[in-house]
Amino acid sequence: MATVGAGVIVFRALPRTREFLLLRAVQGHWSPPKGHRDPDPAGQLEPERQTALRELCEESGIKDTDIILSESFRAVSLYQLPKPTRRVPSGLKRVAFFIGQVRDPEVTLTLQETEVQDSAWLELDRAIETLNFPEISTIMQQANAFLDSPECDI
Repeated sequence: MATVGAGVIVFRALPRTREFLLLRAVQGHWSPPKGHRDPDPAGQLEPERQTALRELCEESGIKDTDIILSESFRAVSLYQLPKPTRRVPSGLKRVAFFIGQVRDPEVTLTLQETEVQDSAWLELDRAIETLNFPEISTIMQQANAFLDSPECDI
């Protein structure tokens, strides 16, 4: 059974390009901010968007007031970790991704030291080269295409 999570493809619009935020986990892999869905007091998993925004803030310091999150974009990635972990015993992860634009391109990042060792703002091609999981690269390409589509709501 897959472990479920949620995350945000974060971008900033610059005069001639857009850049995407990637975080390097302490385990060494690069990905957008994402994490596990936590249970509420009744034992139900928190909503995906809530997880995505909570993880974004925990891992990068970007608060929900710092970002414009699309109401229309949601893409799911299913991928296999190189080996099972304590939090992902099957090694299989299912992550719902949303897309959001930071309000201020110069937003200050505050990395979660226990989970994140580095960050980078990268143009799409470089971000795709840097990502460790092809499934997440596909999601990032879908998100970028969405930004150029008439359906884009940010």
